Amino acid sequence: MTDVFISYSRKDNDFIRRLHEALTRHQRDIWVDWEDIPLSADWWQEICAGIEAAQTFLFIISPDGVRSEVCQKEIDYAVSHNKRIVPVLRQELGTEDQPRIHPAIRSHNWIFFREQDDFEKSVAALLKAIDTDLSFVREHTRLLVRAKEWDNKNRDASLLLRGSDLTDAETWLYASAGKEPQPLELHKQFIAISRKSANARQRTTIGALVAGLLLTSLLAVFAFIQWQAAAANSNLANDNAATATFALGLAADNAATAYALADVAEASAATAVAAVATLEGYIPKAVVEDGPLRLRVGPGVNWEIIGLLQTGATVSVLGRTGREGTETEYTEWYLIEWEGGGQRIQGWIAAQFTNQNTTLTIEVPVIDPVPVTN
Repeated sequence: MTDVFISYSRKDNDFIRRLHEALTRHQRDIWVDWEDIPLSADWWQEICAGIEAAQTFLFIISPDGVRSEVCQKEIDYAVSHNKRIVPVLRQELGTEDQPRIHPAIRSHNWIFFREQDDFEKSVAALLKAIDTDLSFVREHTRLLVRAKEWDNKNRDASLLLRGSDLTDAETWLYASAGKEPQPLELHKQFIAISRKSANARQRTTIGALVAGLLLTSLLAVFAFIQWQAAAANSNLANDNAATATFALGLAADNAATAYALADVAEASAATAVAAVATLEGYIPKAVVEDGPLRLRVGPGVNWEIIGLLQTGATVSVLGRTGREGTETEYTEWYLIEWEGGGQRIQGWIAAQFTNQNTTLTIEVPVIDPVPVTN
């Protein structure tokens, strides 16, 4: 990844070299096509890769720059990838060139680098613009590079996010509201499919634990049968003195096997308890942030109120209506279970009044709006 991609007309080359030298002196990594495109490389492919990997897209405004078709293509590509755009005015534009200014350039504040402007002060202003909210922009770029690689390789599951990397990406996405640059749809798909894959792996782990529990239960039954066989052999030994020594030896062996299997069953029972506790952790929780919140029989303001949840109340989310197709003034409703007053109550609440109002970190089923019966 680089700090800045510079889009410019070749006729402004002297100014670009001076600007490049100043930014490099301030330890900024700059992408310019005179030094970053190998002679044998596909030129436009390298330009696109350079824009994707840059934190900031810097466009040099000049009569030659706004007339350049290549510069217009570069701006369009930067806009399509939601890159942060910083326009630099090198030369004032005449009346005939004003309509050629790209809308994305026109909508941003310009930094002045005209001949009459103090160059060093302009460099300081540019550095401040480049470094504003840099950690958010860096994560935008890092995740875009990861997502593009995943998408270009037929969405290879091995390239999905995992563990703390996935958690950090989800936190970044939730915090992106109102910030620039906004996440792309590709960002959202990459993170959502990464979470879906992680949940699938977790369900597989739980399935393995349950299978292990069933196996150890069967071993425990077998141990009990062996113990009964040992007891029967012991009785037979008392009735048949000729075979007493053999039968008692067999009974002792079977008893030892039964005790060993009983130990395995006891250890597996502890594993089962741990598995149940783990399962409980996969039910998403939500906390009421704006109480008292009405608990209703169905998902909508016209359903009967069956309770009130105070601010800070924690509920288990069992299902949701989904964001699309709802016909209420709220975007989404959650089917929840709440424990209060010594009883568990199920009902529907508006998702926007909880801390999970953007999206759930654990998937839950979409449920048709049927009233809940407690």
